[in-house]
Formats: sequence, structure tokens, C-alpha cells
Amino acid sequence: MDVKILYWNCAAGLLKKIDYLREVAMEMNADIIFISECEVKNEFDLGFLALEGYETCFAKTLLSRNKARLMCFRKPCVKLIDITDELNDIIVVEMNGVMVCGAYRGFKCFEGESEIKNWERMVKDFEKLNYQKEVVIVGDLNIDPTKETYLCKELLNFCDSKGLSIVDRGITRARLVAGTMQESCLDLIINNSDKTSLQKEFNELSDHCVLKIKINKFGKVIRESKTLDSWIGALTITKPTLFLVTF
Repeated sequence: MDVKILYWNCAAGLLKKIDYLREVAMEMNADIIFISECEVKNEFDLGFLALEGYETCFAKTLLSRNKARLMCFRKPCVKLIDITDELNDIIVVEMNGVMVCGAYRGFKCFEGESEIKNWERMVKDFEKLNYQKEVVIVGDLNIDPTKETYLCKELLNFCDSKGLSIVDRGITRARLVAGTMQESCLDLIINNSDKTSLQKEFNELSDHCVLKIKINKFGKVIRESKTLDSWIGALTITKPTLFLVTF
């Protein structure tokens, strides 16, 4: 009864990396796969991005902006939930009573839009999720919860208001720049379940790791909130590795 989710920021387009994705998806037997920075344009032949056994859908930006940076592969038993804004790279699906929201927030804002307004637009979609159910939000929000920034505080306040927890604050992005390793926690799993397991897998095709997530359908929905001080006090930084975390 587990809901198995695979999330990967593939970095700079999926087309040349689709074979790797097929291998990872087959190995995990994922029910839901989110790929961010897929860089899909409306004029592409989307058949090249098909995965056998999965239905393919794209964020509404494919039509509104002629380019989607988030896509989803889902098994036929996974239901697509149409509640998202046409300007957001967000896709919402549901399986076995678990609402799963894939999200990508790029570091570049739309013309005339501030970073704060950009974040507020995405939060409006997050507000539409049914928090009486098990909810999972996964994606690259370009917010590092290990750093005390304004958007980090906004994210933690939102989590507090919905009884959500950030599953892991370890490194999900690592790249070598001018001889210096830059590490950050940008790919987040946020949920209200007490039965979540996570495996992180780094590879040479992207500076972001693959997140392999399992949600136990018989887990308990966490409804209590946490204070911002308790969030900040729990911030930790770890080096990239392959490991399993169970809550």
C-alpha cells in the first residue's frame, strides 16, 4: 500500500537523460515521477519523453508560457487533480487518498514580478491542497531551509500553519565551481505523514540528486503545528551520501 514517488531536478533538460530515468523508474517501480527543469516546449515531439506504463502530463506553463519546467509521469491508477494556476510549475495528483504536489520555483521571476510575489503565487496553489488527507509537497523551491533568509521563514511559517514537516535537510545539490564544492538543500519533501522513508541518489547527469520517497498508506496524519524557533533550532547540514531516513 506504499505510495512510491520519484523526484529529480534533471538540470538543463530531460531529453538526453531519459534512458537513465527509465532505469531508475523501473528499479524503484515508482507510482509517481516528477521531473523539474525538464525544459519542454510546446512545439516538441512529446512522444520522445514517454515512459512505458505511465501517463505523461505537464505543468500548465506549457500552454501559458510555451514552456514547462515540470512534468509528471503517473501510473493509470494515479488521478490528476486540476487545481493549479496556469503560471505555476505545479502538478497535483492523488493516489490511495494521498495528495502529492510536485513543484518547481525557478530562481528567475517573471517580468515585473518580485521574488516575494512569485512565492506568494505558488503558496496560493499549496493552499488548495486538502490537508485533512495525507499531503506530500516535493520539489525544488529554490529555498534552502538551512539558511535563515526571508523566504525560508515564509516557508517555515507556511509549514507551521498546515502542520507540515520538512522530511530532511541534508544536501540535495552539489557542484564544483572554481575548485570549490557548493552544497545546498534545495530539493525538499514536505508532508504531514509520520511514515515517510527517503533515499537520495547522486549521479553524474545533474548536480541535483534523485529523491526516492515512500509514503506508508497506513501512516498517521500529523496535525500539530511547530513554532518557527523550533524549526530554526533543528537546522542541520550534512554531506551528500546515499542513505535512508525513516520517520
